[in-house]
Amino acid sequence: MKRLLIALILTCIPAHYVFSYTLTGWFEESKISVFGGVATHHIEKRNSSEDVNLMNYLSYRNEFYLGVDAHVYLHEQWQFNIKTYLNSSLRTDDVFAKLIYMPHEKIGVTLGYASIPVQYGLYEIHEQPQYYTTIPNSDDVYDFAKNELFLAGLAFSFEGGKFSGTIYLQGGVSYLPNDFSFSWQKKYDSNERRLVEYDIPESYAFIIQPEVEIRWEIAKPTTDTSIGLQFQGKWNYSKRNIDYTRNIYTWTTDNKQTEIISHPKQSIEGVDWNIGLFYIF
Repeated sequence: MKRLLIALILTCIPAHYVFSYTLTGWFEESKISVFGGVATHHIEKRNSSEDVNLMNYLSYRNEFYLGVDAHVYLHEQWQFNIKTYLNSSLRTDDVFAKLIYMPHEKIGVTLGYASIPVQYGLYEIHEQPQYYTTIPNSDDVYDFAKNELFLAGLAFSFEGGKFSGTIYLQGGVSYLPNDFSFSWQKKYDSNERRLVEYDIPESYAFIIQPEVEIRWEIAKPTTDTSIGLQFQGKWNYSKRNIDYTRNIYTWTTDNKQTEIISHPKQSIEGVDWNIGLFYIF
């Protein structure tokens, strides 16, 4: 919550006022917007085998959010955009940034970055039906991670009457960091005990993510300012798997069994849209 308030304060102060003494002439126009929206992700699930399929336990937050967006039109056809979401847990874990270069009035190129929270369910307790977990890895229900996106693509701007907007056609790499977890397990109707470790390396997947932003100008308080409604929407698609190394220690660490587990790729599809107000100055 604190970070969102700081972001609101910073973006609500006109950039050319803050930097007027050092960067005069660099800022041509600025836009801020506040909005509410919904982000959903669907991950293809597959029947589990004896080996845990981590994709079946990966999940994104599918929920309503509030957000703030700052867009700065810089000198020499450059633009910069940054936004964040306030989710139902009152956290600003989602961050999106975009650098745009428009050498032509209607066509340009863009580089983007995003950091999105993901979580793993407690896959450790589902490892083998003949064993049960005696000491969980942690008291938390989920193990959290960050899904980072590195994007590049084309930007197409359009304008007609009181309507304007931009279409982005982007693709890039979706990155999941490495992770490690373990669980203590005991065999049913037996004294056998074991330690199971899961060593998950970092992984990459190709992703496509088109976006659209549409603005409808409602009023112009002054010649250089305008207020209106804004719609933003994006869709992304990727296919990935999450391989890992599993170490099983039965009774002692000297009795070790190591396996590298791999599964076929599964699809991930996401939809994110929001509606709000913008102010251009």
